[in-house]
Amino acid sequence: MAAPTADQITAVFTAIAAIFAGWSARQAGNAAKAASDGADAAKQGVQAARESADAARDSADAALKGIVAETEAIHATTFTYLESYEREIKMPVKKNALTLLQGDGSIKERQSDGTVQDVTDQKLQDVLDIINFVNLLAHVARNHYVESQPLLRRHTPIIRDCEKYVVRSGWLDAYRGKQNQKVLFINFETLCHEPNLQLMWQGRVEDVRWPDPFPEPALAHVASV
Repeated sequence: MAAPTADQITAVFTAIAAIFAGWSARQAGNAAKAASDGADAAKQGVQAARESADAARDSADAALKGIVAETEAIHATTFTYLESYEREIKMPVKKNALTLLQGDGSIKERQSDGTVQDVTDQKLQDVLDIINFVNLLAHVARNHYVESQPLLRRHTPIIRDCEKYVVRSGWLDAYRGKQNQKVLFINFETLCHEPNLQLMWQGRVEDVRWPDPFPEPALAHVASV
């Protein structure tokens, strides 16, 4: 058998080079397709992530709106109740009894003839109605059933009257002694303290040094505490 000529060898290598070039081209095409498929998949993943984020944001927005609506409803309901309670106890009439309080725990009124008469039996319930109302204000404020500023805009005058006539006069301490209850109306007294009023005017209810560290979960037992 004759040895292959140079032209034949060149033709063989040319054919092999062509085959290799074709295989390389196919591999490159496959790699490009795989890259394209990967890019499409990545794009779909990004889109899915974006849609998921949008859905999560919409869900969070809806939840927040629900919380805001519920909070506003609680505030409105509480204010309506306070207004009703204020009318029920006849606040404008009974608050005058505060000016009659004495440091010994009694309630005395000057009569038309100039004499001073003890009217504790007649006026004590009026005074306690006012104190219980302001005490309730303390509880609803500290537990965020109302916003502090609107509450104070309406009720600061009666709160300051209570601080002057009930607390500062010594009447409350004397009354506590007679009842043998040292912490009677302690939240009421805390609310009447002027620095606490200033904190609440600033919306800083949490900075008020309330007498106990934990607000109660409901308003079922707020009287005389």
